[in-house]
Amino acid sequence: MSAPIPIDRRQYPPIALVAAIMSAWLACATAHAQTPAELGRDLSVREVRALLRLHLTLGQRVPFMGEQTTRLMGDRTAASTQIVKRAGKDRERIEYLSPPNVRGEVILRVGRRLLHLRRLPEPHVTEAEAPLDGAEMRLRALLDSVMRGRVTVALVGEQLVAARRAKIVEIRPSGPGPVRRLWIDPETGVRLRHETVDAQGMVTSTSYFTAIDYQPNLSARDFMPEALEALVRKTVLPGAVRAKSLTEAQGSLSFRIRVPELPSPFELTDIWLIGPKRARGVTLQYSDGVNVVRVSQRKVSVGAARAAMAAGRAPVIRQGFAYWIHDGVLYTVSGPVQAAFIRNVLRSLQ
Repeated sequence: MSAPIPIDRRQYPPIALVAAIMSAWLACATAHAQTPAELGRDLSVREVRALLRLHLTLGQRVPFMGEQTTRLMGDRTAASTQIVKRAGKDRERIEYLSPPNVRGEVILRVGRRLLHLRRLPEPHVTEAEAPLDGAEMRLRALLDSVMRGRVTVALVGEQLVAARRAKIVEIRPSGPGPVRRLWIDPETGVRLRHETVDAQGMVTSTSYFTAIDYQPNLSARDFMPEALEALVRKTVLPGAVRAKSLTEAQGSLSFRIRVPELPSPFELTDIWLIGPKRARGVTLQYSDGVNVVRVSQRKVSVGAARAAMAAGRAPVIRQGFAYWIHDGVLYTVSGPVQAAFIRNVLRSLQ
């Protein structure tokens, strides 16, 4: 049995302290005289902003395990039940319990890796790159919209969800669009329920916890990608074909493959031929057991190669991504790593 994940709870501010800070902040008097109605509205908006900030910060990091139900309403109602496990920021596992056609499926996010274990038609795992802080970016955009008046927010009540007290935040766009409601635990910032409502006032989708435990006994193995990779793996690269070796891949290309040097424990795990035959390239995939780095190489047009030479263009390097053209070949490096790491990979290819 895998050892339980050690959770350093010192990284999370004490719940009582968070509550005290929020209460003190909300209790500050406004700088000008207001009517009771105006004061009530301002306090409501301030409390909503505080709840959203709590959800954005602590709410994204709190470990938990819970059972969740998701319903999509339309011509036909579809419902599913999942066990959701979170070991911290960007470490989440969703295990499907129902309906029967998805029972046993697992979605695992570890860092920038997003893996999906499917059981049908035969067991396989697909992999994609998770959005960079996708949930946080959406929440920050929402807070910005609140500050700029693009949406209106209000506290519309309280309700028990999974035996936890939750405050209900309603978000209405200034123009046409669906209304969203969030049930947020005011002690942890965890979203316990959410729903989307259309213009006719009908709920079109909802997801809610029926039980949740904030002190879970989590297994480290549940968050190891290699635990899923024991099954047949497939890639999300469109039109890609796996090559058995570098020699086999080289035989399908019109240019020489350059093999990069990556530090231990990164190892070459997959070789993919990409693109149509006339413009075929190769993607070398490396992994350290958690993160994936992909190095792609493919021929470019003569015009693009000449333009790059004339411009004397140096490699374009960003955190998590880089590209450059050399001798008529476009090289790209991508992965959840720092720019310095990518720079070293580029040097090994030059």
